[in-house]
Amino acid sequence: MNKLVKTLAIIVLSLIVGYVLYPALNDNSTNADLVVKNTKQEDVSSALSETIEKPKEQISPQQKPVSRSSISPENSSEIAADDEKTNLAPAVDSSENHADEYYTLETRKETLIDWSVNHKNKLHQIFDENMPQSISSSMKSSLVNNNTMLNDPTVEQDTIEDDNWAFLMEQDIRAHITQHDLSAGFDILNISCKQLICDIVGIERQANSWLPIYRGFYSFPNIRFRSEGKKPKNIVRTDQGIQYIYAQIIFKPSNSA
Repeated sequence: MNKLVKTLAIIVLSLIVGYVLYPALNDNSTNADLVVKNTKQEDVSSALSETIEKPKEQISPQQKPVSRSSISPENSSEIAADDEKTNLAPAVDSSENHADEYYTLETRKETLIDWSVNHKNKLHQIFDENMPQSISSSMKSSLVNNNTMLNDPTVEQDTIEDDNWAFLMEQDIRAHITQHDLSAGFDILNISCKQLICDIVGIERQANSWLPIYRGFYSFPNIRFRSEGKKPKNIVRTDQGIQYIYAQIIFKPSNSA
């Protein structure tokens, strides 16, 4: 009887203990499941984040930079040699090539011929606008005869040098005429210089004023005299006591003896 009572008591006690401990065990299990679930969710979120951000970090094979630290000693000397070749390679200046092409003798000749054509047209216009029709026609018909400047111009000096020379010489000729004692008797219509030849167009309104002015040009440096080969072209037409003049001055290169 006593054994039965003890057995029942133990069973009842076990049930009570089990009933008391079951919620605690159940909570731990639930928390563990929650921890596992949260961990899985964080892994999924992390994976999604990497999937979204990864394309921003990817670099195509062509754009991927190469770290110098990752280059083997055998390849480093080759890369250094390539770098040295790149640094030593001469830069190509397209403007210099263009300038060389522009200043070839053939191109300068073509440019000079174009200038001569335009200059002849300019002279014709000056004749028409400032001279009687009969005088203008006579001047134009005689202008191109034996006129090297207009018919067969030659390249005597570098284009840039010639441009500078022409600009200064035109100023010097104009100054010589305007500062001459007889300048009041001569009207300047045009002064042009190109490749060591200058021509002057004007009107002598006072008799015997132009010739002394013209003779003064022979005091200019490097002047070419008529006896030295090329002869300057000179045209004089007279109408009612007024002389209409086209005159040339020819120069020698500055380096000639």
